[in-house]
Amino acid sequence: MDVIFELLMLIDLFMNASLTTQILASIFLLLFYLVLRELTKLLM
Repeated sequence: MDVIFELLMLIDLFMNASLTTQILASIFLLLFYLVLRELTKLLM
C-alpha cells in the first residue's frame, strides 16, 4: 500500500475539485483527524 502515492492522487483530485467538494473533503479530513486522535489516546 503506497500511502504517499495515494495522498498525491487525493491532492490532485482536491486541486481539480469544485469548491463544494473541497469543503466536504475538508470536513471529512477534519473528522478523520479527530477520530484518529481519539483512537491514539485510547490505545495509549
